[in-house]
Amino acid sequence: MVRPSFPALHGGSASPLLPAIRKGNTSRLLSSLLWLAYLLADYVATFTLGRLTLHVDDPRHQLVLFWTPLLLLHLGSQETISAFSIEDAMLWKRHLLGLVSQVALAIYIVAKSWRPDKQLLGPLVLMFISGTIKYAERTWALMTASSSMSPGSDSMADHVLGVQDDVILDAKSYFDELHSIFPGKNVLDIEGHNGGRRTDDDGYEGLVMAAGKGFRLCLDFLTDMTPFLVWSNTDTIIDSAIKKLRTSNPETQVQMAYKLVEIQLSLIYDYLYTKYGALQFRLGLVSSGIERLITFFSTLAALGLFVGANLKGPFNYSREDVMVSYVLLAGAITLDISSIFMLISSYWLQLHRRGGLFGCSFSLAKCVHAGSEPLWSEKIAQYNLIDACIQEERGGIICSWVMRRTGIVSDINMSNTVSPELKKLVLDKLFEVASTRSVSDYWDWDFSKYRGMWLQWWLQEGRIQADIAQGILTDGITDTDLYFPMTVIVWHIATEMCWFADEDDYSPCRAPSMELSRYVMYLVAKRDVMSGSNGHFELGKARRQVKRILEGRGISDERGLLKYARQATGQVTEPCFGRARAISEHLLKISNRALRWELISMLWIEMLCYLGPNCGAQFHAKHLSTGGEFVTHVRILLVVLGIPFLSSLTRALQLWNEWEIQCLVLASFSLQVFLHLFSSTHKANTSRVLSLLLWLAYLSADYVATFTLGRLALYVGDPHHHHQLVLLWTPLLLLHLGSQETISAFSIENAMLWKRHLLGLITQVTLAIYIMVKSWHPDKQLLAPLVLMFISGTIKYVERILALMAASRAMEPGGDSVADHVMDVQDDVIIDAKSYFRQLHSIFPGKDVQDLDVRDGRIREADEAYQGLVMAAGEGLRICLGFLTDMTPFLVWSSKEDTIIERTVEKLRSSDPDTQVEMAYKLVEIQLSLIYDYMYTKYGALQFRLGLVYSVIARLITFCSTSVALRLFVGTDLKGPFNYRREDAMVSYVLLVGAVTLDISSIFKLISSYWLQLHQTGGLFGCVFSLVRFVNPWSKPLWSEKIPQYNLIDACIQEERGSIICGWVVRKTGIMPDIDMSKTVSPELKKLVLDKLTEVATTRSVSDYWDWDSSKYSGMWLQWWLQEGRIQDDIAQGILTDGITDTVLYFPMTVIVWHIATEMCWFADEDDRSPCRVPSMELSRYVMYLVVKRDVMSGTNGHFRLGKARRLLKRIIRASTVHDEKTLLRYVRQSPGVTEPCFSRGRVITDHLLKISNGAQRWELISMVWIEMLCYLGPNCGAQFHAKHLSTGGEFVTHVRILLVILGIPFLRSDMKPGKF
Repeated sequence: MVRPSFPALHGGSASPLLPAIRKGNTSRLLSSLLWLAYLLADYVATFTLGRLTLHVDDPRHQLVLFWTPLLLLHLGSQETISAFSIEDAMLWKRHLLGLVSQVALAIYIVAKSWRPDKQLLGPLVLMFISGTIKYAERTWALMTASSSMSPGSDSMADHVLGVQDDVILDAKSYFDELHSIFPGKNVLDIEGHNGGRRTDDDGYEGLVMAAGKGFRLCLDFLTDMTPFLVWSNTDTIIDSAIKKLRTSNPETQVQMAYKLVEIQLSLIYDYLYTKYGALQFRLGLVSSGIERLITFFSTLAALGLFVGANLKGPFNYSREDVMVSYVLLAGAITLDISSIFMLISSYWLQLHRRGGLFGCSFSLAKCVHAGSEPLWSEKIAQYNLIDACIQEERGGIICSWVMRRTGIVSDINMSNTVSPELKKLVLDKLFEVASTRSVSDYWDWDFSKYRGMWLQWWLQEGRIQADIAQGILTDGITDTDLYFPMTVIVWHIATEMCWFADEDDYSPCRAPSMELSRYVMYLVAKRDVMSGSNGHFELGKARRQVKRILEGRGISDERGLLKYARQATGQVTEPCFGRARAISEHLLKISNRALRWELISMLWIEMLCYLGPNCGAQFHAKHLSTGGEFVTHVRILLVVLGIPFLSSLTRALQLWNEWEIQCLVLASFSLQVFLHLFSSTHKANTSRVLSLLLWLAYLSADYVATFTLGRLALYVGDPHHHHQLVLLWTPLLLLHLGSQETISAFSIENAMLWKRHLLGLITQVTLAIYIMVKSWHPDKQLLAPLVLMFISGTIKYVERILALMAASRAMEPGGDSVADHVMDVQDDVIIDAKSYFRQLHSIFPGKDVQDLDVRDGRIREADEAYQGLVMAAGEGLRICLGFLTDMTPFLVWSSKEDTIIERTVEKLRSSDPDTQVEMAYKLVEIQLSLIYDYMYTKYGALQFRLGLVYSVIARLITFCSTSVALRLFVGTDLKGPFNYRREDAMVSYVLLVGAVTLDISSIFKLISSYWLQLHQTGGLFGCVFSLVRFVNPWSKPLWSEKIPQYNLIDACIQEERGSIICGWVVRKTGIMPDIDMSKTVSPELKKLVLDKLTEVATTRSVSDYWDWDSSKYSGMWLQWWLQEGRIQDDIAQGILTDGITDTVLYFPMTVIVWHIATEMCWFADEDDRSPCRVPSMELSRYVMYLVVKRDVMSGTNGHFRLGKARRLLKRIIRASTVHDEKTLLRYVRQSPGVTEPCFSRGRVITDHLLKISNGAQRWELISMVWIEMLCYLGPNCGAQFHAKHLSTGGEFVTHVRILLVILGIPFLRSDMKPGKF
């Protein structure tokens, strides 16, 4: 069972030469034998190893121990073959698994069959080392071959981008080597004799060295892992090498170019399909040499030890087994010697030569690989569509199918040997394209779509009549109905028609053109290269048309059929034949036959060069092992000649270089338009998409304008640069850097960094002045527009800095500390407060006033009331802004002198309920809208800080400057002596017109805003209020009106329904947030909050306020409510003790406890319809959202307590069958074992609350708790919180905070009693 292993393996590779010659042979018989041997070698060796396990301790085969490592040697395969096909390399992991399993099996066999005969220990260990190394080498070779087809963990795009610098270095080194070996026009070191190919030592060796230099480049280019070559005018080594080769002897250039390609592909074949090629390239000469020596001497030493062993001793080994062992060992040594010989005589050793011993080996290499010996099959397959159909029709359908399948008759003609004439024709045309076309022409060749660009270049030279050229292009190239496979079929038929029409022609391009036509047809029709479904469809239609012509017409040859197809225009209607007929007629009008066939050859060569990169890496790699394809040689020839096959992406790169400045300037303008249109919606929109787009636009606007200014600086002093209107674009970029009136900052942090923007102002204005001075030319027409735009741009930029600085000052007082600032503004605050509340008192309707009607829950937009609210908001802007940013002291008033606040609140409270809600919240909206404008827009900050006069003057200056600049530019003679580019003039018009339009729109927005109304004193100012009401009607909300909700219990249930990772990902991506969907603030909720605040503001005495410590939540409002005796004392005391006054309770824990209690009461009172029930639940979940999701006053203890509550809930959910909130809360209420403080207290408070028999009173109590918590959170959220969320739709807690000011509720600390004040 063991003995077949060696013969079976070497039935395919008994001589390592057999696998080596398959790259130059197309014999199907040899290929089949090699395929069988390659597969059987592994199968037999693996099967034998398995069988050996059955012979452990078998006295008949006592040398099983010694044969095991020899089978590992066989599994390692030969140096000349590691893979039969490229798919074997892609499956290298399977071979790695085989290596691990077979080595483990061999160790098992050796361990089980080990005998005390120490004579075999040495040979056994040596052969095991040699076999393991051989097997590991094979796996390594397969892995390296696979890595050349795919980049491993990186994407193909990342890999190609990552090797860009290496490709450039490799290309320069490669072409430098080619330049040194290519003979010039005065050198005749390579001669051709009788058409043969004899190269002298220096030329041949130089080609080998050059092939080694370009191996990585060509390998990656062949496998689509090298970016297309691009060189600048300074890198002339490529052009020099091509020019040097082209000027050499014609026969010499053909021989050297194609021989270089052969050597190049031979090395690539070795790398992909042999062990020594992959190891030499990846590991280098030293490492691979050491491995060779280790395996050779290990096997040699093992043979010596085995020969010296006493095999007739006490173990008395079988004579037959001993003979088999000798054969295996001697065969292994023989194969190792043969492999070493092949390595020494290969090209690989020459790549490392440095003279001396390495130099001597080249004589051996020449003997094995003579210069005249081809390294590939040199066959070019042919497919003739018409002749193939004729051959099929001559025999029966079944017969012809069987004959084709059995290979007796092929449906392609016999392959032709690639003639020297064909090689020369292809090389000459590639030379012509590579050395006579400028690099800019290549940008026009769309590599992803065949357009016959080379043929168009050829026709543009005027070699044939214009009408004929146009007809050829229209019918055969540029028609949109033509796709590539159809183009191939059409031109193939046209070439066949011209062939038989010119039978007496002997033009040098005629025969090669026919060969190329049939070869390209073979690739498309028989190898499915770029065929696709449409290609197969068109080919099938053409074949069917040919067979229809043959039926019943007595046509028996191709000449007769083509003659009929040309003449029978009515019967042959297939588009392919119709177009081919038209093309052939155009071609036959060319009187010069040589010119006609040159045109045809140019087309087929371009198609061949186009197919090369589009065949795919798998196609080229596969056919390297089956004799090679001429298209693969052409693809490598493109690299040798340095022709850059640039895709449409590179065309875009050139277009970008041409239009870079225009695109950047227009992009900067487009960003300004986007910001102008959508930035004003920022304060009332919660859309993440819009917020993201605005953020990107805000950042990109500065980056693009700054980058464009830097790019403009590169064109300074360039007399040849054609963008002469750069001078005018520079101040326009300053205009863009000044941003729009509707946005000065995206977030409050931008305002805090105003000094950074000030530095940007100085540097960018300086850079703009530098660009304008250095690029100034004598055209005085542009002087006035330039100066005007510079003035406008600088003013805009300065205004932006002033707006940012003003917003920053609202958050911090500058040089003073906040405490000093608050003390200093005390008197101003009192004066502002009195003026503010007098204004409010004058506009709030009393109980006897009916000037505001309530209709369907909304207030009719009466001019006086609306305008009064706007005026009042303007009066209170300073005090509300200071209060919101913690820069205003708390209000204090005397009950004797200053009763305006109480009277104002009382007047509001006595008005119609719907009216007071509408007016109070509308006033808050307008107040916060003005604060948003102040912090985030230019016109708001400038109006408030600098006043109406300055802002109007600045607007007029910038608008008039831009308008006059546009008018002057319109009157400029752009076609005068300076001859400005039309495209640059159009860009300038767009920028100037756009600037004027944006200024007009900004003025309109300013007029229609609230700010102009703050200064109105009648007259013109009073007339614009109708416009304000139209843009901002009463019914239009000025914020999002959303109140987010967070339900602790439901959130935990939702998380546990999915996996932890899935839930985290879902929340992070926003697919399903762990908070409930935000709800619209209902009128009921607004009314409840306002009623409670007005109740507190009007019914409590001033002395009560001193007891409310706003720095610590003490539930004072709830205590006031309970003191009124509305519920039993014991219940009230229990609620206060367990839910408010206990010292263990800190604020976040109090929120969690009351949230759980509210949820329990919600499900316990499901049939209750109390007016406070729904608003209380909304407030509960909103306050939880603020504490949990916004980290408002959470602190470490809050996060800890929340985490414990969440963990307990999840434990309960996992341990039970609870799937909804109601069931879980019932379980918590009924399970005393739930001892977590938050739940136990929530349960106790719930018990107290449910003892209140009046459901309305119960929910009124709960609402009082949550309203007080909300009012407590307002001043404690922090100025940053309120300012930040003004730009993201707003928060209800911010509105409540401003509502406190409107109602005059003083939030006084315990240390601020009258005596201390």
